[in-house]
Order: sequence, then C-alpha cells, then structure tokens
Amino acid sequence: MGTTNSTSTLRGIISVVLGIVFIASPLSAVATYPHLDENNGSEIQFENTCPYANSLYDTTVEQVASETGYALNLQGILDDAASNVDVILNQMQTQLWYVDDGAEISIDATHIDNVAGYESVFGYYSNADLETFSPMFKTAEIVGYESVPLVTSGQAHVQIPTAGHIGFAIKVFKYDEPKGVFATQNSLNSNGTDQAVVYNTSADTYALAFDDMDVESDNDFNDFVVEVKLGCVAMEVPTDDNTGGNGGNGGGSGQATTTGTLIVQGTLINNNGGTSTIENFGFSVGGASTTSFENDGENSVTLTAGAYTVTASTTAGYTASSTNCVDITLASSETKTCTITFDDIATSSDTGGQGGGETPVAQCSDSLDNDTDGLIDAKDPGCHSNFNANDPGTYNPLDNDETNVPEVASGASGGGGNGGGGGNGPIAGGVAFSPGAGGTSRGGSSNNGQVLGTSTSCGPLLSTFMRLGKKSNQASEVTKLQGFLNTFMSAGLEQSGTFDQKTDVAVRAFQVKYTPDVLTPWNINHSTGYVYLTTQRWINLLYCPTLSISMPILVPDPHSFD
Repeated sequence: MGTTNSTSTLRGIISVVLGIVFIASPLSAVATYPHLDENNGSEIQFENTCPYANSLYDTTVEQVASETGYALNLQGILDDAASNVDVILNQMQTQLWYVDDGAEISIDATHIDNVAGYESVFGYYSNADLETFSPMFKTAEIVGYESVPLVTSGQAHVQIPTAGHIGFAIKVFKYDEPKGVFATQNSLNSNGTDQAVVYNTSADTYALAFDDMDVESDNDFNDFVVEVKLGCVAMEVPTDDNTGGNGGNGGGSGQATTTGTLIVQGTLINNNGGTSTIENFGFSVGGASTTSFENDGENSVTLTAGAYTVTASTTAGYTASSTNCVDITLASSETKTCTITFDDIATSSDTGGQGGGETPVAQCSDSLDNDTDGLIDAKDPGCHSNFNANDPGTYNPLDNDETNVPEVASGASGGGGNGGGGGNGPIAGGVAFSPGAGGTSRGGSSNNGQVLGTSTSCGPLLSTFMRLGKKSNQASEVTKLQGFLNTFMSAGLEQSGTFDQKTDVAVRAFQVKYTPDVLTPWNINHSTGYVYLTTQRWINLLYCPTLSISMPILVPDPHSFD
C-alpha cells in the first residue's frame, strides 16, 4: 500500500512474550508431522526445533515488489533490521507451526516496521481457526481493541490452552472499519493465496511480512513486518502457589504467576418446551477442547494474563448468544466474566387437519431415527428436498417428516396429517417461509410468504449484496435475510434490518453448512460473512427451488464494504 504512516521499532525494540501452555504427554524428543517445511527453494541454514514449521506443500515464491514509490521496500526494511535475507531467494512458504504435546510455547515477537495506509492488529491463532485470534499489539488506536498495547508499549504475556498448531495474522482497519484479516495460512485468506512471506532469520526465529490487500495487491509485503522467536518447553500444570523452595536460613523466594480468573456463566432458558439442563452445554476458551458447564452454570478458569475469546457449544433445538466473550483482555490478578445464554427455539404450531399440534424439534433435526430406516437427520434422504442424502445443499433441518419418499403424489391435494390444512399439492421437504415472521410449517399453506417446493410461482428473495460493516446495506434486504436465517438455520435473530454481529454469525454458519455450493466454487473452506454471489444464489434457490439460477462468474468484490 502507499505510505501514510511508518513505524520502526527494531530501533527501539518491542518484545511480546507469550507463554502458551499445552497439557498432555511429556515433550517428545522428535515429532512426526505431515510435510515439515523444507524451505522449498531456499536452503535452511539453521537448526529449528519445536514448534515445527510447515508449508502445507506450498511452493509458490512470491515476487516481492522492489519498487514501492517513496516507501521503504521489504528488502530495505529487513536490511535495516540486520536480518541478512534475500526477500526472493530466502522465502520459506511456511503457513503454520506444529506444536509438541505437553509443551509451553514461548513467542518473543518484535515489531520491525509497518508501511501502510491501514491500521493493523497483529496476533496469533490456533488450529487454523481465526475465531481464536489473540491480539498482541496494534499500530494505532482502534475501536474494540482499546486494551491491546501499541507497538511502542513494551512486553505483554499471554497463555492459551492446548492447540495442535499455531499461525499468525493481522486484522486490518481503516478509521475503525474492518478491511480484512490476513493470515500466514493461505486457506484462511479470502483469496486463498499468500498474504504473508516468511523468512528463517536465525534458529527458531522467523520474520513475517504481510500484505494487507487481497484485491489489486501491490505485492509489497511491507504493510506489517514482525520477527517472532519461537520455543517449546515441557512443563507441568502451573499453579498459583507463590511459596519459594527451601533456601536454607533465608528461604527461597518464589516467583508469582501472572494469572487472572475468567468466570464463564451459562444461562439456560427453557420456555418453549426444551428439557435440557445446563450440563448439556459447554464452552471453549481460545480454541481449546470443549468444557461442560457445572450444574450451577458457572465455571471459573485460571489463565495467564492475555487475550481470549470464548465460544459456545450448544445442542440441537437451542440458540446461543454471549456477552463480553470476544477478545477478552485479562490482566494479572484480574477477574472478568463472560456470559453465554442458551435459549430453546420457539416451535411453530401447525393448525388444521387431524395431525395438528406442536413439535418441539423437527424430525430432521431431533437426532432420532423417526422412520426406523437406520438413518438420522442429514443422513436420511427424507430430510433432503430432492431425497438425496449425498447433496448437503438440499438438507432441510426444519422438515418434520423423515420418510424417504414424498407423502403425496404430484398434483394431489395436500391434506391434514402432519401439518396444516389443504394446499396446492405436495411439499417435498419444503417449508412455508415468511420474512416478516420467520415461521415454518409443513403440509399446508401460509397467508404470508412463499411455500417452498410447490409449483406456486416465486422469485428471488435477495437482490443486493450485504455484510457486517457494509455501508450500502439495505434494511429491507437485511430483514428478509434475517427471516430466512431464522427459518433455515434456527438463528433466532431479531428482524431489525440491521446487519449486526449475530446476523454475521448466522451467515457464516449458513456458508459452512452449504460449503459445496457457497465456498467451494471460490476454492476456500472458511466462511466470509459476505452475502455475495454464491451465498446470495444459494439463499435464493433454497427460498424458491423452482428458480433456475446458474453459477455466476466469480469475481472478487473490491468494494465489499462500500
């Protein structure tokens, strides 16, 4: 990017040290992992140990720009930092670092330079999940990251639970507006390509250089440059014991642990026929394995001071929402509380016919084999609109009939039975959808909205692109989207017309669920939250299966936030 601010601090070194605890078996002397990085074109001149660099078979050598206008190019930045590397010949293609079981990882991160028009937050993540991103420092004041130290602020110490591997990323902002996340792991980037180049500057030490543009990139890789020194040490579970060992007459002096307490509170609401107890739900801190809630709904977790994100683990028939659970910054001896609320999903009341009544959870999402064919929910053909269990895009969790064949022959009158009164013919796996109410029914019709799967004419639901933070979001379109997500994803969204954080989460869940039709065409396997070409197309096809919408020409949107 063009230069608007440049900060250099290997001329005033900043270190950020992280103690990352992994509690398992003793540290192995030699670990075996798939395709440890062999530098792919550059001879490794240092003996690196745990964590183990891995290129994931990437062999692409980025042609780092040498001409960057009046800005210092990456070669000049690394030369000034005495890194002794050639930015073309010494690229490593490393994407992540594998970790030995039972190891504490130390990360000594030194900010070198940033030459960019955007502001950045640098941090690490675990297990290829950007939701576990933990910030280490930032280049400027950014709303939402007030507690994260500036690159000039000195040391910070953080600790995260078990992870199999780690990576690094920057979150980019322009005047507090998100502009993207760029990771060392290619598959996590929106364009699926390198957004960082890596150099092995000394044993277990790496220079990471990021490019903060995925469309019309200038390939300068000087937008954020940092050096990380990594290490693994076998360790036991840390305690808060501050007593020293026996130091003779004077006694030894103990070293205090820099820990804080995170209280995770679980609140359960069963006001729609739900019968689960709080112990059926759980949470994960920083990408660790899931912990079940205690029977009083409150868990106390001791963590080394640092930044954490808590994610909820819910069960079928419940939605989850949280308060103060994202990017929690925990100081030494500090106590903070994250609250997660689980609420059973309101059921639709089918009226008319002989079989009317309420069904707490639809047959296609109740984890039961209702038609005794040995297949459950998404694996049962009867839960797919085309009766093909191998087509994940046609799975309908709100279908309340798990049988494998349509109940009514084509053209027959839709009678009572499982749902409402007479209709206009068969509804094979369809639901009645009303953007205004978000309600569903099977076997009948609705005064508002379109009954999916019938021969009744319908049109596309959405006609614009939208995402969290996009300036041109239209309230009417967002309202329709929220109604759709309530119906197809049981999202429990308020149909406010505002594309908020909960709507973003629901869109991402939708994209992951329908990966083959939404994400795979872009050659990515992670959600974006952007209701763009493939996401909009698939929503419209699910809303109105009679439509014929071909796959559009896939072109990245350079104005996705406009």
